[in-house]
Amino acid sequence: MMSQAPAPLPGSVPADPAAARPERRIDTAEYKKRILAPADSATEKGDMAKLLRREGLDSSTLAGWRCERESALAKAFTQKRGPEPKHNLRGGENERLRQQNKY
Repeated sequence: MMSQAPAPLPGSVPADPAAARPERRIDTAEYKKRILAPADSATEKGDMAKLLRREGLDSSTLAGWRCERESALAKAFTQKRGPEPKHNLRGGENERLRQQNKY
């Protein structure tokens, strides 16, 4: 007689946890922009809920995307232009003065 492996119990961990794990959703920037446009212009009662249900999103996801958008805009307008200076022109003089102040 051949013995069979016992059936897994409900709620037990499968032998290969990676096989049971759902694949993570990765949304492109274009998709986020396309969804945020109607979400920002939603004025009628229930428009936002319809959008979220249709796309399979949570309101927290939309809030996170808005934060990403705001931080990207803030970074774009505060970012310094041009390359970083390679060396400080007054570095040698500052070091000499620090040495003088030690004594």
